[in-house]
Amino acid sequence: RKYDTDKAASLLKKYTKIRNKHRDLFEGGISVESLRQATLPECGAITVLPDRDLRGRRVIVESMVKIDTMMKIEESWKLMFMLLDVLMEEEEAQVNGFVLIQDYLGVSMTQWKMQDSQFSFELEIGFGNTHPARFEEYHLINQSWFFASHKSVLKPFIPAELRQRVHLHAHGPDTDSLHKFIPKSILPEGFAGGNGPPFDWGSFADFLHKVLDAWLKIKAWKLGIADHG
Repeated sequence: RKYDTDKAASLLKKYTKIRNKHRDLFEGGISVESLRQATLPECGAITVLPDRDLRGRRVIVESMVKIDTMMKIEESWKLMFMLLDVLMEEEEAQVNGFVLIQDYLGVSMTQWKMQDSQFSFELEIGFGNTHPARFEEYHLINQSWFFASHKSVLKPFIPAELRQRVHLHAHGPDTDSLHKFIPKSILPEGFAGGNGPPFDWGSFADFLHKVLDAWLKIKAWKLGIADHG
């Protein structure tokens, strides 16, 4: 972790502990059907933007209204961890980290209650120094006043170092607050006021299948190490 061997060792211990605790999510792998759904425009539960931001960071987007309707929450976690396992092989990701955008547009009260654990769990994994993937920013967009006020109540209880990385953006057409962090040019047309090219679902499908192939190779390598350990 930034060339600090003590911090790196501590991180690996925490990471091993949480992987063992949630082994089914980290190592179970996403189902074939869920992977197929993830490549469809009508799903779009989790996507990775094709371009990095100005700091060279990968930007991952979650559509919260699609999670648990088009894709089960557990499957979305599996997809997220599969993506992180593979993307962390990129040198840029190791150096620059990631950005996560959670879009709450269209989320009902019932869905929100079910997904509140998603916020807490991803906060623990991505921002709690328990995963090698370093999330530098966490943006929650298109929240209703109720969701925003609830997250605002929770925010003071988040450790100060992490609190600075969590950004709440109000519901409505004004997306300027997000654009202070993420340029319009890399956001697809029609999403959060972006003026970049429309999202290419065909390319994303190819990308996800390459990710799956790479993840299976990583998993096989880890199993080989364990067998000879």
